[in-house]
Amino acid sequence: MDKTLEILNVAQELFGKYGFAKTTMTDIANQLEMSKASLYYYYVDKESVYLAVIAKEQEQFIKMLHDFILNTQNPEEILYEYVQIRIKYFTAMLNLNRARFDDFKGIKSALGASWMQFRDKEKVEVTLIFEKGIKQGIFEIENIEKTALLFLDAFKGLVFYYLRHKDFNFINESDYQILEEQLNLYTSIFVKGIKK
Repeated sequence: MDKTLEILNVAQELFGKYGFAKTTMTDIANQLEMSKASLYYYYVDKESVYLAVIAKEQEQFIKMLHDFILNTQNPEEILYEYVQIRIKYFTAMLNLNRARFDDFKGIKSALGASWMQFRDKEKVEVTLIFEKGIKQGIFEIENIEKTALLFLDAFKGLVFYYLRHKDFNFINESDYQILEEQLNLYTSIFVKGIKK
């Protein structure tokens, strides 16, 4: 296995278990059975490891979504599957982010830039879904790019609205099930609005 990937897998596990603040470079190096100096050869600090873990998760999500879009003909089915894939991704990200926002003071701007890049990549994929629906004569959309952003932003807004008063350390299967129902309902209403 590539050493960088090995580092990221171990770091992801530790961040998920102990959070960003409580995980140290020493913890990561010890888990890998390598010296801390060797770890610093790959990553200059804990923040750069964390950002690399986030980037890895984002790339995996985009690839999974892209592959599904390419291998599925029905654009409506793709949008509903997007809900499932997005919830799995959200769960993984929530696990990585089980920490106070104060813990991220040093990397807030880098995290913000990372999320904006991810949003742009996600928009490209949702645009592909809508284009597929237009080509098949299923969807009627005037401005695909704006519609894709509306779909994404409203989707994320629902997620954060539902979870706004929840303690992220105690979100359970029932919470995810209710959230999934809400997002499927939203997707159903959205699809009806863009269907011919």
